[in-house]
Amino acid sequence: MDENRLEQIEIKLAYQDQALQDLSDVVYRQEKALEHLQARLGVVTERIGELLETLPEAPTDDETPPHY
Repeated sequence: MDENRLEQIEIKLAYQDQALQDLSDVVYRQEKALEHLQARLGVVTERIGELLETLPEAPTDDETPPHY
């Protein structure tokens, strides 16, 4: 192998290493964002459950309306 070809291969390898690190960083940030969103979704779901408990019960179809 000539020196120039070896140098080109080393340069490509360095770029690939950097690209791999960049992708790894993106995946890490997305994982953290997903964890944050899942936590917020849990809080929202809990809050909706609490609000649903405070709503009055809906009338059933078999009840006679009050104007009869």
